[in-house]
Amino acid sequence: MYVSDPSGRLEIDVKRSDALGKYRQGSKTAELLFCSNCGILVAVIREEKGRVSGAVNVRCLNEYESFGEPVIVSPQKLSKEEKTARWETIWTRDVQISITGT
Repeated sequence: MYVSDPSGRLEIDVKRSDALGKYRQGSKTAELLFCSNCGILVAVIREEKGRVSGAVNVRCLNEYESFGEPVIVSPQKLSKEEKTARWETIWTRDVQISITGT
């Protein structure tokens, strides 16, 4: 379950640089960020024209239960173009990733 806000912003603060794992999803259009210590998927991001947009795993947030019922989607059935068009309308457009530790 992911949450995003196209009018909002998202800052991902990484305490240790070696704790941030990354891999590309199937169509290679998005990058999944995970904790390399515990394996939890933290967020999904996409960089386009110098701007990073993305969504965060809702279970990584405090009080995630307050977000309500999830809406099920099947992005695997979408083409690469359909995925990126969808992401542009629903993902948070201002994602900052800061690494504060070594």
